[in-house]
Amino acid sequence: MPLNPNGKVDKPALPFPDTVAAAAAAAAKAGSSSSAEKSSTDKLNATQQTIHDIWVKLLPSPPPHIPLDESFFDLGGHSILATRLIFELRKSLAPGLPLGLVFDFPTIRALAQEIDSLRDADLGLARDDKKGGANANGDAAGAGDNEYSEDAEALTKTLRDSYEKPVLTDERKVVFLTGATGFLGAFILRDLLALDRRGGRVAKVICHVRAGSKEKGLQRLRESGEGRGAWEEAWVTDGRLEVVVGDLESEKLGMTADEWTRVAQETDVIVHNGAIVSLLTARFDPEHSFDDALVQQVHWVYPYKQLRAANVLATLAVIELAADTKPKALSFVSTTAAIEKSHYVRLADSIVQAGGKGVPESDSLDAGKTGLKGGYGQSKWVSERLVLEAGRRGLAGSIVRPAYIVGDSTSAVTNTDDFLWRLVKGCIQLGHIPDIHNTINMVPVDHVARITACAALQDPTRSLRVHHVTARPAPRFNRFLAALKLYGYEVETTEYLPWRSLLEQHVLRVQDNALFPLLHFVLDDLPTSTKAAELDDSNTVALLEQFQQPTAVTIDDQQMGRYLAWLIAAGFLEQPPKAGQSGVRPLPQLTLQAGGARAIGRSSAGTS
Repeated sequence: MPLNPNGKVDKPALPFPDTVAAAAAAAAKAGSSSSAEKSSTDKLNATQQTIHDIWVKLLPSPPPHIPLDESFFDLGGHSILATRLIFELRKSLAPGLPLGLVFDFPTIRALAQEIDSLRDADLGLARDDKKGGANANGDAAGAGDNEYSEDAEALTKTLRDSYEKPVLTDERKVVFLTGATGFLGAFILRDLLALDRRGGRVAKVICHVRAGSKEKGLQRLRESGEGRGAWEEAWVTDGRLEVVVGDLESEKLGMTADEWTRVAQETDVIVHNGAIVSLLTARFDPEHSFDDALVQQVHWVYPYKQLRAANVLATLAVIELAADTKPKALSFVSTTAAIEKSHYVRLADSIVQAGGKGVPESDSLDAGKTGLKGGYGQSKWVSERLVLEAGRRGLAGSIVRPAYIVGDSTSAVTNTDDFLWRLVKGCIQLGHIPDIHNTINMVPVDHVARITACAALQDPTRSLRVHHVTARPAPRFNRFLAALKLYGYEVETTEYLPWRSLLEQHVLRVQDNALFPLLHFVLDDLPTSTKAAELDDSNTVALLEQFQQPTAVTIDDQQMGRYLAWLIAAGFLEQPPKAGQSGVRPLPQLTLQAGGARAIGRSSAGTS
C-alpha cells in the first residue's frame, strides 16, 4: 500500500478499482457496499451535501462518497485547496465564512455544523465560538486544548531517573547531526566542520539522513550543501563526514541496532535539528517524500498527532541516545513557536516596562500547557519539555530557540518557501504593503547556525540552558517591506484593514497571488498574529562572546537589498520596474555559486 510521509495509507494515491472489479466486489458482498453508500448519502443534510459535492470537485482523487468524519487533509487537501474550498462555500452557503475555517473543522460533519451555527447565530459570522473562551492565562482555549501537554506528561515518565554529564576533555569531538539536508542544517554542518573555535574542534560529523542507501544519503547531503553554497568535498575525502541512513519517525531513529550502538559509542555531541515542518508549495518526489528537516507537500498546518512521531518521539530517541553507552551533550534546535502565546507577549511587556529584556531563557514553559495553536508549535513545546526535564535530571546541553530564519548574510542564499518572502512577493503583486509596526525577529541563517554550533561545543559539564536567538536591533514589518519601494518596486504603504480588503479582492479576481495559500492567516488579524514577545537573550550573548563571535546581527536595508537581488536571480521575483531611475537604490551585485541561484526549501526551525 502506498504510504504518506507519516506512515499512513496515502489515500489519494490509491487507484480506484475498475468497473469489473467493483461489480465483482459488490456481488460478493451481496450489494452491501452500494446499500451502505446510498444510505450514507441519504443521511446528508443540505449543508453536508453541499460541502460533500465541493470536496468531490476539489480533491485530487476523492472517493465517490466521502465519509462525514474523514479529514479534508487526509484525503489530499492542502492549504491552497482549503482556501479554494472556502471561496466555493462562500458562494454556496455563506458569504463571510472565515478563511481558516476548514483548518479548525476539517471534516464534513464538523464543518457543516459550524457553518450552520455561524449562519444561525445572532451575531452572524463575527462569532468565534471555536475559541471557547479563555483559559487561566487569558489565551483562547478550545476542545482538545491540552492534548499535547497531557502527552508530554506521559512521555516524561519514560525518561531516565538521572543522566550523567560528559567529562570535559581537549579531544576533538564527534558530532551526530540530524536534519543536515534542510536549509538550516546545511549551515550547521558547515559551521561544525569549517570553523575552528576555542573549546574544541570537531573531528567528524555523522549525519542522519533519510535515503535508500548511504551513497544516496551522501548525494542528498552534497546536493543540499552545494545548492546553498555550504559544502566542501574535502569533508568527505578527509573522512570528516559520514552518513548513517535512518528515519525520524521510526524506532531508534530508523537505524539498525548495530548502527545505533556504534553511533552511541562514537558520538560525543548530538545536534538534533531534524523535524517535520510545513511547506507551502508541492514538490513531491516519491524517492524524497520525507526530508529530515522538511516535508515537501502543500500542507500549511499539520495537527499534533501527525507530527508526534517525527518531532516528539524522535526527540525522545535522541535523549536516550545521549545517555546510551556513554554520556553526551545534546543541542536541540527548537523554535519560538513553542512560546507563541499572548501570555508571553504580556509577560515580556511587563518585564521590559520594569527595565528587563523580555521573556527569560529560564522560563519553565508552564504557560504553554494549554492554548498553543498549531501542531508544529505544540510538538516543539512537548519536545522542549522533555529536553528540559532531562536537563533537570542531569542531561548536559542546550536548547536553541530561533524565530524567522532568512538567508545567509554574505551569499544571500535564502529559503523561498517562507512566509516572509511570500509576503514580499504577494505585496509586489498587489502593489501595496501593509503598515504594520510590529517588530519581526528575523535573523540570517548563518547566525542561527553559528549559535547552534557554539552551543553544541560549549563546556558539556554545565547545566542545560536555553539560548534565545534575536535580531539586534529587531526590524519592523513596515521598514522591512518599505525596502521594496527603496529598491524600485511599485508599492504603496496602506493601512492594514484597507490592505486586507485589497488583497482579498485581488485574490478573488486573479487567484494567483503568492499569499493565496496563507489567506486564512494574513486576512485574519495579521497585526495581532505577528506580534511576538520580546526575548531576553543573555545566555546567547554570553555564549557568542565566549567563542568571540558577533552578538549584534540584524536585517537592515542593505541586507534586504542582497536578499532581493538573490530572489531575482533565483527567478522568485521580477526585476524592480523602477530600477535605474533617479532616487532608486541600485541592487547589490552578488557573487553567485556555479549554476547560479535557485529556489530552495525552508528552514527546519522556522514557524508555521
